[in-house]
Amino acid sequence: MQSSLFKECEERYGDGSEIGFLVACLLDELFLIELIKNYYVEMFCKDEARVDALNRVAGVLSATIQDSLLDEMTIRLARLVDRESIFGNDTFTLNRFDSFKEGAADPGLYAEKLEAAKVGIASAFRDIRNQRLAHLQLDNLRDDSKYSYAEMTLVTNALEQCEAFVVEAETQFGITRKHFPSHEESKEVDLLFDVLDKGYDQIVPRKWWKRTSPE
Repeated sequence: MQSSLFKECEERYGDGSEIGFLVACLLDELFLIELIKNYYVEMFCKDEARVDALNRVAGVLSATIQDSLLDEMTIRLARLVDRESIFGNDTFTLNRFDSFKEGAADPGLYAEKLEAAKVGIASAFRDIRNQRLAHLQLDNLRDDSKYSYAEMTLVTNALEQCEAFVVEAETQFGITRKHFPSHEESKEVDLLFDVLDKGYDQIVPRKWWKRTSPE
């Protein structure tokens, strides 16, 4: 899954500045992470009855979807604090914004917001990504050590810190945001569970009748 709507709008209507391009790329990433987070919350955190329904219809698939959404959020957030170059390839990362500090209207405030965004991500997501997802450390397997994903409050905090930096960068460099996408995750998940509820009521009696009818 990827988004390039912010980037495309900036390339089409922006002033061609590098900082404007990078801010648009960051907004594309934040939009997708928030989208994934919203799907996760709607499916697994909003209503216990929804989790029961998923487990009743397809328990293993439900757990796989849950882990996949958590993996995706963790990886996408953690890679935002990667180095600017890995194995000779340039990467998109918050560290790439450091070089623009001296050109900001208020370098101190710019750096403060940027550092807060980095810390919010690194403290909650980097180690899990490095030790469990990007690489699988053998010591953890030998020790049978368990790990847990960051809580949704930390995901929300990381997104808010990044968004606060974006707003600061836009303000200090005179960048006008050119795209405001809407989120439809809640409606989509409502429709999904509506279909599951209606379908389950139709399918289960037929399966039960087939299994219990005399030969």
